[in-house]
Amino acid sequence: AMFELSGTSSYNTQRQSRCLSALEGDTDHNTFVLATLVLRGENQLHVIDFNEDTNEVWCTRVYEHPSEVWSCVTCPAPENQDLVITAHSNGSEQRISLWRMEGVAERE
Repeated sequence: AMFELSGTSSYNTQRQSRCLSALEGDTDHNTFVLATLVLRGENQLHVIDFNEDTNEVWCTRVYEHPSEVWSCVTCPAPENQDLVITAHSNGSEQRISLWRMEGVAERE
């Protein structure tokens, strides 16, 4: 086997999700950004941590996003780990936006 799973962890957003991206600038934690995809509705970016020792997953922050998120990528620089780019649509128009996730670097 290429790798062995010692258990599974899950996280429920209560909404459909399309993309998951590692928070690349955070080199001290196993952190991810998950974006929801509610058509023509309010969406969210969830910052999720994973503890590989305890196999636990939990959400540390939730940010509101104004439209459906089709893709997201985080900044790889540790000093800018709070920056994320999303490709999103309001149903009639597609955009790419740069966002600052306030407080993401201060979490424990």
